[in-house]
Amino acid sequence: MVRGGGIPVTYPTTAPEIAIPELDGKTAKMYRGGKICLTDHFQPLWAKNVPKFGIAHALALGLGPWLAVEVPDLVQHGVIVHKERSAAPTNASGNTSNTSVQ
Repeated sequence: MVRGGGIPVTYPTTAPEIAIPELDGKTAKMYRGGKICLTDHFQPLWAKNVPKFGIAHALALGLGPWLAVEVPDLVQHGVIVHKERSAAPTNASGNTSNTSVQ
């Protein structure tokens, strides 16, 4: 999930950017390239807890709440669609995928 520019040069003082390119332009709380907005809520928390926080904290405390708010909204607007289990395609590992991003 940590894509794009990778780890910032000033890490751990600066939190890494988290990008989900597949959702680029599909939600208002996202910057170009699929980078999610962490500035208002997560950056102050990161700054307060440097150097104790790591990449796992960025994913859990930055990405987690963002997904909790945005995914239901994306489903409601039809951007993410649930597929029926009987029609779910099988991927290379033999697992079925029940959601897709349009």
